[in-house]
Amino acid sequence: MKRLSLHIIFWVIYLLQDILLQYTWNMKDTSLDHQFWRAVGTALVVLPAKLIIVYFFIYRILPKWGNTRTNLFWFITEATIVFTAGLLLFRLLGIYVVAPFMYNNHAPQDWGPSN
Repeated sequence: MKRLSLHIIFWVIYLLQDILLQYTWNMKDTSLDHQFWRAVGTALVVLPAKLIIVYFFIYRILPKWGNTRTNLFWFITEATIVFTAGLLLFRLLGIYVVAPFMYNNHAPQDWGPSN
């Protein structure tokens, strides 16, 4: 139970930090209330992707790190595939969920290629 509560406390603090980062990053809005809720929504949308990647690495990849019987090639391959899939999931959430619903179908200029 203590371990679970520590994980929850960590992720709540991380979420608050992520909300603060999103809030300060997007200081162009005139309405502070709208800006705050946009930051909360963005942080909550991408949190599941972060949870999946982090816990997969903690419980699947890291235990293999010190094991001398682990095949180095498969270890690196699995870690690379999971990292790439997580990065792709994170990016797809940003493009197809965060940008359309939080930024009204337009993303900040820093996102993606310039036209």
